[in-house]
Amino acid sequence: MSTGGPLPGPAQDAHWLQCLLDDEARLVAVPAGPLALALLDNLSSPDPHLRDTLSLTLLDRLIECARLGPAERECLLAAAIDERHLFWALGQAGDDSVFSRTFSVLVVGALIEHDREDPQLAPAAVESAAAAVQAYARRERDWRGYIAGKGWAHAVAHTADALGSLAAHPAVPAPGALRLLQCLADLARVPFALGFLEDDRLALAAWRIMRLGKVPNRTLSDWLAGFDIPPEATDVEAGTLMSSNQEHFLRSLYFRWVRADASSLWLEAILAAIDRFDRYGAAALPAE
Repeated sequence: MSTGGPLPGPAQDAHWLQCLLDDEARLVAVPAGPLALALLDNLSSPDPHLRDTLSLTLLDRLIECARLGPAERECLLAAAIDERHLFWALGQAGDDSVFSRTFSVLVVGALIEHDREDPQLAPAAVESAAAAVQAYARRERDWRGYIAGKGWAHAVAHTADALGSLAAHPAVPAPGALRLLQCLADLARVPFALGFLEDDRLALAAWRIMRLGKVPNRTLSDWLAGFDIPPEATDVEAGTLMSSNQEHFLRSLYFRWVRADASSLWLEAILAAIDRFDRYGAAALPAE
């Protein structure tokens, strides 16, 4: 199996990439390590066909099959979380730099998820990825979901996926899983209208972490108790968005648990958290 050397074609050429997708023999003949790194660079493109349909699909195929060895996987993971990818132009909003960041975090999640069942990545590499994703999430400011003509940016959804996969990895201990869970709560509080099903992706990741057994139940109860309406001093628009996003997340989490286990003891605690955002419920109605 050849995994080194130059690529036999231009990695940004859509026709060449489509040929690799259509012809497994041709894909196998291409050195996997260099191809993966070239495809990672393509994820910064505002062209959804090159970025999603071709490059991301090929990257997923390389990650899921046995083409990439442990060293190549670690190299790809390290590249995904470096300054040219996950942290590229971090802090900017409204421009195309968002794609490099949000698709890099998607690659992190895919690598970690694949490694979870049969760990080959060094624990230090997994720990570095967890720290990088949390640092990225704290500093991201572009929360757009779908961008007309350019496709999905989806920073919150992609980051939620990565957080859930990282928490489930055996190299991440209980304190690390708790930090990842708290990061999900912070994402649920962003002062930006999350209208592209981000609440479902956040809830799926949180539900997954809650079920792992790594985080003690008392700590999970404290985590749920932390969801609340922002302080009165918060800007009205920002406060409303932060409240709405939290409430939608908690509702999604509630129904995720209902579908999985309608007798779960967590349902009552989640409902109590939802009630703190209920401005129009029974408590707000005038007495008859």
